[in-house]
Amino acid sequence: MDIIQINKNNVKLLLSSQRSKVRIADSDGNHASKPTSVKNLSSNYVEWMISNIEIQRLINNYLSGEDKNKLASKLKLVNSFLNKSEYATREAKKLTPIGKFEDFNIYKYEESFFSFEKVLNLNIKIRITFKMGDFTLAPHMFLLFPFDKKVIELFNCGGAVASGSNLGSGCFASWKPTSEVICEAVEALAHASEGHKRDLSAMVE
Repeated sequence: MDIIQINKNNVKLLLSSQRSKVRIADSDGNHASKPTSVKNLSSNYVEWMISNIEIQRLINNYLSGEDKNKLASKLKLVNSFLNKSEYATREAKKLTPIGKFEDFNIYKYEESFFSFEKVLNLNIKIRITFKMGDFTLAPHMFLLFPFDKKVIELFNCGGAVASGSNLGSGCFASWKPTSEVICEAVEALAHASEGHKRDLSAMVE
């Protein structure tokens, strides 16, 4: 199974890899090192680092012509951008030595950064953080889905995953997007940068 499958019936997100664009995170954003051992609990989220290509596929599969026209009008009103904010930063600080290992000093580093988050319908979240690209800080965009049957359904090789059970082998999430949530998400993501707004606007024109 591909990590991400988008079609008109649903979106499937493979959860069994700890190193992919789709990961499992807790409420603090910590990622699960063994996804198949994670329990189906309401405190967990599916975290999808979404690309413009995938947003385009969501738009093509789930938005009508009328939806696109309404969204295009809303995007024209977006004129403030997160990458211009004083919080669009990321820096590391080297602290004093905390000990030694043979003839090596051990230093602890603290990384300081901010995330921009917005809650959509059904507690689906948008998160935008800034990470170093080739030369500058670039916005990284995420959709987060709570482990909630009203939002996503969880399956593994044996079928539906019961509440409180381990996700198990071959686990994946099935999401049935609504046009309302997609429009909300695209409008929120357009605030990442002027370039992102321009790209997203082109998708619905």
